[in-house]
Amino acid sequence: MSRIRVGQPAWVWLRHKRGQIMKIYVGNLSFDVTEDEIAAEFSTYGKVESVAIPADKLSGRPRGFAFVEMASKPEAEAAITGLNGKTLKDR
Repeated sequence: MSRIRVGQPAWVWLRHKRGQIMKIYVGNLSFDVTEDEIAAEFSTYGKVESVAIPADKLSGRPRGFAFVEMASKPEAEAAITGLNGKTLKDR
């Protein structure tokens, strides 16, 4: 499992492979970050298939992490390498 820092102390790792699509877990995100902002960050490294920010069932507030699916393993690995140390919305 490859880990990277996305913020302080955020991290990302390769979660699993489904065909050629790679799913990446992105942790410690600001509660204000949007799916579009995350997609914009990752799209510089390749095609983003989807972004999902889970929300708390009771409050509806984002839980501070997301899942990003990228079209291929090389693109996902490039995003992980490129986003190492990146801060999104001060977290």
